[in-house]
Amino acid sequence: MEDLSKIAPNLSKIKKENNFKVPDNYFEDFPTIVQEKISKKPSTFISRFLFFILKPQFIATFSILVIFFVTYSILNTHKEANILSSNDIAEYFEQNQTDYDEDLLIDFIVNDPNIEISNNSENDVIIDYLIDNDIDYSTLVNAL
Repeated sequence: MEDLSKIAPNLSKIKKENNFKVPDNYFEDFPTIVQEKISKKPSTFISRFLFFILKPQFIATFSILVIFFVTYSILNTHKEANILSSNDIAEYFEQNQTDYDEDLLIDFIVNDPNIEISNNSENDVIIDYLIDNDIDYSTLVNAL
């Protein structure tokens, strides 16, 4: 002890007492205090949902899902834009009659297995109309 007073005289003057104190019955009352604080905060669905979403391990999964959804929606809109209606195709052929060979087009339509050719032709419909309305062939030729 004398060595300490020679080396550090101010340190040897400090009293040797414990300044840290705990309030009376602190450890007995601590569980009830914690339970009261927990019961005061009502757990809502929104707070649980936000806690679940904001966890770091779920952020990566959520960002991948968002990227997948955005990519899918962008690619899907381009597919819809490329679809042409039969009216658009017919209008193109009417406007650009000199740009294609009619014989090649007929061969393509006849030989393509994806195109179904109906047996009920428009000529049959026209002939039935002429018969039903008693229109004579000579009357039709004279009108033209």
